[in-house]
Amino acid sequence: MTHRYQTQEDIIIRQCMPADFIENAVSYQPWESDTIIVGYPRSGTTWLAYILYLLQNGGEPIDFSERLWEAVPEIGFGRHVKHSFGNYFVQLADMATHPRLLRTHLPYEKSPIHPKSKCIYISRNPFDTAVSLYDEIKTINEFSGNFNDFFTYFLHGQTDYNDYFDHQKGWFQRKSNQFVLWITYEDLFTYPRTVIKQIGNYMGGIYQRNVNDEYVMKEIIKHSSFREMKSNENIIVPSNPNRINGYSFFQHGKVGEYKSIFTEDQIKRLAEKFKREFQDLPLIHSWDKYNLPSSKRD
Repeated sequence: MTHRYQTQEDIIIRQCMPADFIENAVSYQPWESDTIIVGYPRSGTTWLAYILYLLQNGGEPIDFSERLWEAVPEIGFGRHVKHSFGNYFVQLADMATHPRLLRTHLPYEKSPIHPKSKCIYISRNPFDTAVSLYDEIKTINEFSGNFNDFFTYFLHGQTDYNDYFDHQKGWFQRKSNQFVLWITYEDLFTYPRTVIKQIGNYMGGIYQRNVNDEYVMKEIIKHSSFREMKSNENIIVPSNPNRINGYSFFQHGKVGEYKSIFTEDQIKRLAEKFKREFQDLPLIHSWDKYNLPSSKRD
């Protein structure tokens, strides 16, 4: 089994990431007018980024000449520029049009976000998150073990951006001093119209006007569908030279994928951790309506 991760400033990230990624991300200078999309890896941040892009552009899909990762960049990614006066790092975020839509997977305590910025956190249940994360790192040759091997790492918080539960709890605490819109992947998947309208009302302005336009809403739902995004993968997510040929960034995307992967023992162990970590927070009820193992009463 091979587990290809690196640690930068106490944050676990993939081996393929730049050696100065966290340093660049943490040093980013935020603006009050920024809108930040946040989520643990494989929780739907790319999906949410595209929905916001569509909301901003009246439902018009991204053009073949554009790239979503440049229109809605992730904090910390950019370009190293050589100059006669020295070498410089230019954040893609600094090149985006204001007011900016940005995204990050950073834990709360490491995130360079203005206290008055709008912030949307997308949360996905830990069972499907684990499966999706495992599927992705396998396709980019960052992990060579089986799911049982990976599950041990996930359960002990030794995967991308550290512990899943700590990530959720840290960002949930931010709600006490900043209005963070908290949505779930499952609600967005099941009730897209309702959640997209919630997002538009939170954002206000052109976003709010567009969610109240029936034509625009239909276009947003159409172009942000799993099938449409997968067909435009080359302009929605950057290519990864390590990805195994034939595998897509967009794997399955359904709710309840874990049922075909998890063993009964794994379900029990993750459900126990879920209840232990979230027992004193409203987060424990996030997925009650989806009948997840963690929602079942003892």
